[in-house]
Amino acid sequence: MMTDLDHLSKATIGRFFLKIGISALLALIAHAENYPKSMALWVGLYSFFAVVYALKDGQKFSSHHFNYWDEALWLALSALALRIASGLSA
Repeated sequence: MMTDLDHLSKATIGRFFLKIGISALLALIAHAENYPKSMALWVGLYSFFAVVYALKDGQKFSSHHFNYWDEALWLALSALALRIASGLSA
């Protein structure tokens, strides 16, 4: 399935997973009391910057490939899921 995607879509998926990994590492390094909440903060920050890049590049919300808008939505949903998980674990 991944071979059917264009270069931009593959790059977007790669950036998403890279940012999730970096967020997990940053939350781990911070020795936060509530790990999911700390990770949600970093993921949410990356989501904000994805929106900034989408606006700066003039990308359309609806396009034929994945772009920064898709990445921002994926990151925002991931941050929301982590926030919910942090509330359940408290």
